[in-house]
Amino acid sequence: MTNKRTFGIWVYAFWPSIFLGICWSIWLYSTQIENIPKIGVTPRSFHGLVGIITHPFFHSTHLPDGSVDYNHIINNSIPFLLLGTALFYHFKDLSYKIFIWLFIGTGVWLWSFGRPSNHIGASGIVYALFGFLTISGFLKGNKHLLALSLLTLFILFVRKCTRCLWIFSRHPHMLTACETGFPP
Repeated sequence: MTNKRTFGIWVYAFWPSIFLGICWSIWLYSTQIENIPKIGVTPRSFHGLVGIITHPFFHSTHLPDGSVDYNHIINNSIPFLLLGTALFYHFKDLSYKIFIWLFIGTGVWLWSFGRPSNHIGASGIVYALFGFLTISGFLKGNKHLLALSLLTLFILFVRKCTRCLWIFSRHPHMLTACETGFPP
């Protein structure tokens, strides 16, 4: 009889949950103090280099009208939790190295090729995880990774569509511009 230990999926969600806990803590703090500096990546500038490490932890907090913006952090949190858990589950031995490479790589890529602006949020890591797990699913022939990638893509698509519907319901003239290609 072998004494092989099995772990629940929550064990693999531990580090992605810690990462998201930090993001949400900073976001909640930022909603209370509007003028908190968001230390993001500013491409091709010396002071933007620190953003390579800090940019995934900061998310937009307020809309132009002053209301609290939940969309940015929620749109990053759900896919990050799914994809991060999948990374730690399917690549147990390499998951830390892969995550560090994706984390640093997206920041360096953004610093090197991004448009001149202050970039914040974990979207780059989400898309890097998505790409890595999708390609790994194809190369390994792992249907679970491919299914999870499609589920994540579906979640991202639904979130974007509901956001667009919300915008169009509040600003119907924008729908006219989308249909015709010209503003009303």
